[in-house]
Amino acid sequence: MAVTIDTASMPPEVLLLRGRAEVTDVDGIVPEYALAHIRCGGEEAGRAAVAEADRPGVRMARIAVRPTWVGVLDFATRFPGGGTADDFAQRGRG
Repeated sequence: MAVTIDTASMPPEVLLLRGRAEVTDVDGIVPEYALAHIRCGGEEAGRAAVAEADRPGVRMARIAVRPTWVGVLDFATRFPGGGTADDFAQRGRG
C-alpha cells in the first residue's frame, strides 16, 4: 500500500509511506477520529463534529500502516533530486 499525506498550503510538505496495511472494523467512533477533530478544529468544534457523526450503528475502519519505506518532500529544505533551493528554482530554465 502507498499513502501520501500533503498539506493544503504552500510550499508543499509531503509525507510518503509504503508498506503493509491492516484494516480493522470498529463499532462506533474510533478515538483517533475524535482526537484529530479536536486537534484540528479546537475543543468545541471538534467535539461538535464528533457528536454529529456519532450515531447509533456507526462503524468505522482503522487503517494501520507499517512502513517499509518513508520519504519526505518539504520543498523548503529538501528538494526532489537533491540540491539547493536555487538549483531547484533553476531547473527547466534553459
